[in-house]
Amino acid sequence: MNIDVNQDFDAFDQHEAIDFVSVLPAGEQTYPVAKALRRPLAGEALELLSGQLALAAGDVAWHVPASALAGVEPRPGDRIVRGAEAWLVVSAARVTLAARWRLVCRRAN
Repeated sequence: MNIDVNQDFDAFDQHEAIDFVSVLPAGEQTYPVAKALRRPLAGEALELLSGQLALAAGDVAWHVPASALAGVEPRPGDRIVRGAEAWLVVSAARVTLAARWRLVCRRAN
């Protein structure tokens, strides 16, 4: 029996494929991300962020591997697109030993 821990974790982590769209004055650049995590803002994270941001009901945190963005630093106004759904980045912070970005986002549609 072969066990692939990465695939096993994928089933439980509920990774989603998204496009991260960096919006720059020179134009937009899209980065496909195979393993993003969408999480509700709750508990301590919600309390911490609500003191820093004007959060709205339904805001979520997307967790994106830093390696998927080819050195691009997300910033407010960038977008995450998944099929017909889109979110605007409200804030971005590098977390987990700088291995991923936590992007607090608001539905755009």
